[in-house]
Amino acid sequence: GYFKWQFWEKESNKSAYSPGTYHSKKAVMNIGTGFKHQDNAMWQLQNGDTTFSDLTLWATDFFINKPLNKENGTAFTGYLAYLNYDFGANYIRNIGVNNTADGVDPSRASFNGRGNSFPVIGTGNVINLQLGYALPKFKNSGSQLQPYFYLEYADYDRLDDNMVLWDLGLMWLLHGHYSKFGLNVQNRPIFFERDDKLLSDGRKNMVVLMYQFRID
Repeated sequence: GYFKWQFWEKESNKSAYSPGTYHSKKAVMNIGTGFKHQDNAMWQLQNGDTTFSDLTLWATDFFINKPLNKENGTAFTGYLAYLNYDFGANYIRNIGVNNTADGVDPSRASFNGRGNSFPVIGTGNVINLQLGYALPKFKNSGSQLQPYFYLEYADYDRLDDNMVLWDLGLMWLLHGHYSKFGLNVQNRPIFFERDDKLLSDGRKNMVVLMYQFRID
């Protein structure tokens, strides 16, 4: 279940996803909370035996999109979420989106695994913060730039150091969400096993250039 209180203008609930930012078109401020539970959803091997554990997740979040000047299109967007994950004892999962690698050198391997993978999901607590600012529209084309910042702080039970990841990017909105370019720089931690502990030892960067279009 998920419950949301909308204090200003209303968001559409026609799909499971929200635009993430309305730029200067809507003034939105929401507070939400959600949960999920499933009995015996997870399993693991302990001393050769299969044991099961429940899956319990809950979260609360806050979203604001505030137009600052509707004439020139400036707006502030902010999102803050706290998530409590319980997938079972010491569960953790490393994920690499559009991974550039398919193998690992065992002598140099990190806990992250291959390519751009890092601990994305696990039993523990997570805080997400997203901030964006839509700059004034260009007078000739009507397009605009939107710099943004993303921070994820995770305290996973399986890791002995916290997982801290950040993204810094710039969107070039040619026609709002219908046509846009994005340049994103991501900085992620690399974990290694040292003396039976999983510790952060170094960081890596990834730069992604993307184009997205939308058809209603």
